[in-house]
Amino acid sequence: MRCRLVHLLRDNVAAGCAAWTNNGCESINHMLKSAVEWRPRKIPDLIHTLRGLVDSQFVDADRALMGRGEFALKPHYAKHRLTVDDWQRMSTARRDRLRELCFRLPGRSSVVTSTDGSFATRTAPNAGKKPHQRKRRIAAVTHSAPKHRRQ
Repeated sequence: MRCRLVHLLRDNVAAGCAAWTNNGCESINHMLKSAVEWRPRKIPDLIHTLRGLVDSQFVDADRALMGRGEFALKPHYAKHRLTVDDWQRMSTARRDRLRELCFRLPGRSSVVTSTDGSFATRTAPNAGKKPHQRKRRIAAVTHSAPKHRRQ
């Protein structure tokens, strides 16, 4: 404990990460519960609250693009960094396009590589399923053709 955890916690506090948590899911769960004041809400009220949280995350992402705020772009996304003046001069459409270029998740590749990286092949359109095979729900009832009895 003293060798590893205490040392890491002190490094986080020294780096200005005093509000550091070890679990992102628990962190966002706490934010959601705090936003609704730990009480059940009706759907329209909840949607309004969630929209406000999502909008604040977009503002944090915009700040990261400008090199401001508590978040930073990873080194391979540094080419998307802008100055504050450039950001203010841009139109809304241009800002949206830049956000999409920076934060879009990578598309599905048509190539699959082995875990050791020694072999690569194209993915099959049927994903290796047998002909006429279909996905059923786990508890779906299946019916077999009745067997004919010989007499």
